[in-house]
Amino acid sequence: MRRISMGICALLLLAWAAGPALADQKAQAQGPGMVPAGKWQVGLASTWQISERFQDTIEYGADSDGASGGEDNRNVKMRDDRLHLATVSYGLHRRLTLTARAGMAEGGKIAETLTNGQWEAKLKPVFVWGLGARGLLWEHPNGLGLTAGLSYLRYDDRGIDHWHYTNGWSTDQTGVGVDGHVDYWRLEASALAHWRLGRFLPFLGLGYAYSELKDQDTWNYPDGSWVRYDFTTKSQDRWGLLGGLQAELWRNLSLALNFSYFAREELGLSLTWDF
Repeated sequence: MRRISMGICALLLLAWAAGPALADQKAQAQGPGMVPAGKWQVGLASTWQISERFQDTIEYGADSDGASGGEDNRNVKMRDDRLHLATVSYGLHRRLTLTARAGMAEGGKIAETLTNGQWEAKLKPVFVWGLGARGLLWEHPNGLGLTAGLSYLRYDDRGIDHWHYTNGWSTDQTGVGVDGHVDYWRLEASALAHWRLGRFLPFLGLGYAYSELKDQDTWNYPDGSWVRYDFTTKSQDRWGLLGGLQAELWRNLSLALNFSYFAREELGLSLTWDF
């Protein structure tokens, strides 16, 4: 009886994995991030941007006494940023899908090395928005396909909660107020190959990403004096490996896991519904 039950479960699992996709050959040709012509897709996505490196730059400073200058700013990184986005996509054509996204970034940190040591800024939550387009370049009836896409992501005036120094000193513990304005944007082009396997759609490809990070923050001391710092930098690593796996949980409802490596280290999970 146990063998029969296991056999029935295996057959049900096989039917779930192959059913709708085999019944609708045209629908299965859609690549990752693609929506059939005339259809809408809504979704929720969470992304963990583990780390992104930026080029060495100069950090400039000026204080209330009139002094000013600049110093080397090295090993600039954005770490542990978490993005929670709602997405809306529309299939403008069988081969072209447009996407808009909006949500919140929270938990991020900026790390940098100055002449006096290592510093880290804890960032405040901020509104994030983005736009994108993805096109189907080639497809084959056996489920193989190739897509290309372009995406833009941005936030402005992100606040800084506090700065932390390697010896344990921090601005919040000493009563120093930080008025921060952090701007970030990224433009990314990608090409992905995919292969439909029943309800599953693994994909892998290359991406080229360019991003800029700008920080302007003022430290206000309890005695009324202040110091203003600012720097601008660009992404250090531009080419990256992209990939993931999309699974159809039910008709028109899908779950996707994706990653980025080299250009930045990133993991993402999204749930989408087509209608």
